Amino acid sequence: MGLKQDIRDIQRFKEVISILLKHDFGFLIKKVKLHRNLTLKERLNKKSFEPKNYGPKQIRLALEELGGAFIKLGQMLSLRPDLIPVEYCKEFSKLQDHAPSFETEKVIEIIESELNKPIEKLFRSFSREPLAAASIAQVHHAVLAAGKKVIVKVQRPKVKRKIREDLDILKYIAKSFERYHKLEFLNISSIIQEIERFSLEELNFRKEARNIDLFYKYNLAERDIIVPRAHLDHTTEKVLVMDFIEGDELKDIPSPNKLISRKIVDSLMKQIFVDGFFHGDPHPGNILVNKKRIAFIDFGVMGHITPKLKNNLFTLFVAAINKNGEQLAESILEMNIKKGVPKEQVMEDLSLNFREYYQMNLKNIEFDKVYNKIFEFARKDDILLPVDFVLFGKTIITLEAVAKKYDPNFDMVKSAKPFIKKMLAQEISPTKTFNNLRNTLTQFKNFFKGIPKGSKRFVEELHNTDEDLKKIDQDMKVMTVEMDRSSNRITYGLILASLLIASSLLIKEKTYTLFDISLFSVIGFIIAIIMVLVIFISILKEKKFKQGDKK
Repeated sequence: MGLKQDIRDIQRFKEVISILLKHDFGFLIKKVKLHRNLTLKERLNKKSFEPKNYGPKQIRLALEELGGAFIKLGQMLSLRPDLIPVEYCKEFSKLQDHAPSFETEKVIEIIESELNKPIEKLFRSFSREPLAAASIAQVHHAVLAAGKKVIVKVQRPKVKRKIREDLDILKYIAKSFERYHKLEFLNISSIIQEIERFSLEELNFRKEARNIDLFYKYNLAERDIIVPRAHLDHTTEKVLVMDFIEGDELKDIPSPNKLISRKIVDSLMKQIFVDGFFHGDPHPGNILVNKKRIAFIDFGVMGHITPKLKNNLFTLFVAAINKNGEQLAESILEMNIKKGVPKEQVMEDLSLNFREYYQMNLKNIEFDKVYNKIFEFARKDDILLPVDFVLFGKTIITLEAVAKKYDPNFDMVKSAKPFIKKMLAQEISPTKTFNNLRNTLTQFKNFFKGIPKGSKRFVEELHNTDEDLKKIDQDMKVMTVEMDRSSNRITYGLILASLLIASSLLIKEKTYTLFDISLFSVIGFIIAIIMVLVIFISILKEKKFKQGDKK
């Protein structure tokens, strides 16, 4: 491991080590043999290398001064209680990503280069003063040629190269730590890999534009939500143009305000349980209020509830309601990205961690404490949960905190019920049930259909090997016919069983009825009866044929 081979900017590396020393990390720097990169004057100050206690706040202040990829590291970790303790997550969530603005002439140069047009043809007006500046980009007001007010997000010059240089440094420091000093609660290398993926995705503004566009489509019909729109024809990897939304930040709205609280809760519940696509960081600074309507901003972190995760969440919810420790353990292990964790160990830890909640009414349970406990024992048992599950939990906790600030009597369970019911209605709808059934039956049918073909191919290969195998060949042909017949019967049996199950499930469906029974059920039962008769008649015919053969 050579410094010059692993790091592109040696001067930046030395700057990083000096800033860490300034924030009292000298003892660790020396322990992992990085002190050799300090100046002679810094190395001679023996007090700088004495052991000290390293708290979350101290690390947060160091990350803020380091800037660049180091701030992104802290911000990502603030969303990951599965990787670091909760007190660190809370402290890192305070990270402020402020940076000096860069020249407007350079901003215009980047826009014109990316969009291949002069600024006058792209915008009717363009504000020279930035609205905000951060380590990745800065934002300006503008008005499109058509008169639409927008904000323009422009990536800093050479920021991608700088982020890559910082990532090199992070990787080098991580390797040094793993070589000389094992941290108890942190797998540094896996975290650096995650931050690398996270940072490089954030550097492509087209991804954020796609998030905005999808959010727009899901929420277009919502009257209480102001939905921004990304202008894709004005967006590239380095420039993002989206609607400007007027409004006050939620943190500036006086509390209590039950109406605003309810609208935020309803919107996020719909995003999570109905749309399956939700804002992953809904803190008060990312929510605007315009009169009685709300708007979400900053779509860099979005969560996805896939059908598999939705099913896991439902199973987890049912297991928690029923106080079923085994089912709870199975649900968590089903989500575990790392395999091989013994179920018995998870059940034992669950029992110890959640015993106090088994006798509690759901209304009295504080979700942030439950969530934190899940990740405490997940870290202990080396369980790695999906990022979208982590975002889901983090969003629910943030939502609960925001809602209770504006409505002290807020009840999370009561608010979630109608949306969970809607989610379940989607999952057990006739269309979804039929589609799932059809897919399963198709897989079974294809599997069983393949058996006769495979047998025939096997017979042909035997026939070609040797003339002495003619007798076996004849026997195999008979077997093939029998297998073909049997596989068809198995397929019919599976279809029959599925029809009976589907018809029974739909018996209470009241859309179309006949004699107060669902018409879909009646049709299903009639088809099932016909299939039973067909199978029965074919068996009788085969029996008679075999008896005639014997005579």
